[in-house]
Amino acid sequence: MLSELNLNDRPLQQSTIAAQVVSAKRLSPNIVWLRVRLGVTAKAYFRAGQWARLTLPTGQSRCFSFSNRYDDDGLIDFHVRVRPDGAFARWLSAYDGYPNENAQLVLSDAFGVGLWDHVPDNSPVIMLATGTGIAPIKAMLEEALTRGFSNRIHLYWGNRHRVDFYLHEYLKEYARQNRNFRYTPVLSGKDPTWFGRIGRVHDVALADRIRYDNFYGYACGSPAMVYNARTLFEVQGGDPSARFFSDAFEDSNAEETVISPADAQQCVHVVLPDNTRRSVKVVKDHSLMSVLKQQKIVTAVCGGKGVCGTCRVAISPAWFEKLQAPKVSEVRLLQALDDATPLDRLSCQILMTSDLDELELQILERAL
Repeated sequence: MLSELNLNDRPLQQSTIAAQVVSAKRLSPNIVWLRVRLGVTAKAYFRAGQWARLTLPTGQSRCFSFSNRYDDDGLIDFHVRVRPDGAFARWLSAYDGYPNENAQLVLSDAFGVGLWDHVPDNSPVIMLATGTGIAPIKAMLEEALTRGFSNRIHLYWGNRHRVDFYLHEYLKEYARQNRNFRYTPVLSGKDPTWFGRIGRVHDVALADRIRYDNFYGYACGSPAMVYNARTLFEVQGGDPSARFFSDAFEDSNAEETVISPADAQQCVHVVLPDNTRRSVKVVKDHSLMSVLKQQKIVTAVCGGKGVCGTCRVAISPAWFEKLQAPKVSEVRLLQALDDATPLDRLSCQILMTSDLDELELQILERAL
């Protein structure tokens, strides 16, 4: 597939899969529960905690986490936040709010390594979510409790408005049915009718004086919450490098910085999958990914957050040791990807310093 690439026409494409819309149900004024069905050949497509890029028939695409655990029925659920002037709102309005069963969507590969599989059976778990960050948390809860996980799980879900707790009754019932699961809703906005916990979700978790040294932690939601949750986990004795997993949900359609060739001071030499060579100009103190994506050499689905692996490159052996050592999170993601090699790095994690001028790398032909 990659050997047929025309660099001037299109970017590298990850694998995709067709999905048929089954239903779209409004869970709150701003959230739609979208259910799709995969084809019969799409088996074991994803694991709880992962996400994919979903492309509409109109061509617009956004990234969403799977909100259910994988089952052989081929059904996949997403929680879609609908903005008044957004692409998904316009698409839904074309069907009077509910797309018909003939509507076809396209899903990318499943990405993300914040999986329930990391948790040993004897470890307690704390989960923090804001907004639709509850979607992958829900999927992981279903995975854990379906497997019979019996250790403590404490979920804190924060929202600004009461109406945003669109899974409140569902989670309350889950807590009633599973004695090892505790659910704490947290409201950050003002509401005189609210009698539950109030404040920022990570602050409420801190106030509960949980001992984090033996916990596994998950945080899904706004970047600020995820950052604070990781700091909280570390300060309270947890090990974020090995037992804290997170996804920060940002606008996947945010405008990217365009790098002008006039600003380029360095050069990188790339061997493409068909063994042709290309030299590209890069800008010092920018990530390697920024120019490789702009030049349509890598896809970089997550936009440089280091959670998808689609900007992966193989570094020339002569240059590999000159790179700054990877973070644990990068190593963990690379190990989880198919066809991993000892020379793999995420280009979004490589900062182009002056000593990396003339860097050599390769784009391997492999499943992303």
